[in-house]
Amino acid sequence: MFFNLILAQAQTPPPPPPPLPPPPGLPVDNGIMFLIVAALIYGVYKVIKHKQSLSA
Repeated sequence: MFFNLILAQAQTPPPPPPPLPPPPGLPVDNGIMFLIVAALIYGVYKVIKHKQSLSA
């Protein structure tokens, strides 16, 4: 009985889990603005090209 009591007190708690890695840092600064501007310019180009093909 004393042996079981000693074993129950001698056990150490498990170590804490390791910390989670940080999320990946993705740059969303100038790249998004460049893509939006490029899409707008391309859209205007396509509209002008389409209007020219209709009038010709």
